[in-house]
Amino acid sequence: MHKKKYEHNEMTDNIIRSVYSSKSYGDHRRSVPIAMRKLGWPKYVLYNRAVQLGLVEPKRKQPDWSEKENDVLEEYSGESDESIQRILIRKGFIKRSLCAIQVQRKRIGCGIRQGRIDNGIFSATQASIILGVSSKTVVDWIYKKLLPAKKLSDGRLVQHLISAKNIRIFAGNNPELIDLSKADKIMFITLMAGKYE
Repeated sequence: MHKKKYEHNEMTDNIIRSVYSSKSYGDHRRSVPIAMRKLGWPKYVLYNRAVQLGLVEPKRKQPDWSEKENDVLEEYSGESDESIQRILIRKGFIKRSLCAIQVQRKRIGCGIRQGRIDNGIFSATQASIILGVSSKTVVDWIYKKLLPAKKLSDGRLVQHLISAKNIRIFAGNNPELIDLSKADKIMFITLMAGKYE
């Protein structure tokens, strides 16, 4: 299958100039999609032509991650991407985008979820897997104050973080509420043995 060619001419270049040269370019969220529809071009082709015409600066690739930056990611693996971003800046590194931080964490295997588990902290969903119940049930236990948890919110999402110790104590005190037939047995045994603490 041949790659589709996007031919440019004076008319297409004028449309692109009107989008990227206008004083209202700051509101390009509206003008770029309109130009894409007019030309039948995807966004990257439109942007690349604008770069060729000298209307926008090309995006610069961020430098590779240093060993010291990776050390920070590992040391603070239990922190959110936003926290990691602030910590990196505070330690004198360049500002990395949240997307770049997420990708790098996956690359080096120290994502937030694994980092929190390694630090003995579980989300409501992870606790539900260990205890063999739904995450809604775990959240109900939290709201009924049966299971102590720390509540985190970024304004859009609410997350409940529960220590391994609290889950272990809860499971020991409320065995009738746990469904071992649905529970992750290896994680449950590891939790009850106190290995996550």
